[in-house]
Amino acid sequence: MSEQIKQELHQHLTHYDETYYGSYGFVRTSRSVYRNLFMEPVKQLFYWEEEDWQGSIFALYEYSSYFVVVKGFFGSCSGCDPFEGATYEEVNERLQKIVTHAELYKDIRAVELSKYSHPDLVQEFEKFRQEFVKNNL
Repeated sequence: MSEQIKQELHQHLTHYDETYYGSYGFVRTSRSVYRNLFMEPVKQLFYWEEEDWQGSIFALYEYSSYFVVVKGFFGSCSGCDPFEGATYEEVNERLQKIVTHAELYKDIRAVELSKYSHPDLVQEFEKFRQEFVKNNL
């Protein structure tokens, strides 16, 4: 079932046409890509990024009774951000990999953060999760 869900998620990825590319390649950064990764009916529930020049990204989406976790990183320039300055083919390949590596959960209480997760992420996600469970389950 999870492979079917991932196939469906691929169909709901945000499409970036030629208007998103300049003379140096893709004009968006990882931060903006992860914030707008999917189109409806996939719903973003939680988004977190480190407040620094570079760092980690964590996003939680809801789709078809699944909780979808995607993790990534961003950089401060085209040399260290995986999306900024990328070609059309590179952007599409990287978007596909994000979905392929997404984690699917049937219950938000089962979502696990890495023991290496940023302390701010752990704190903010736990607060969000408790509120979500309280209001939805």
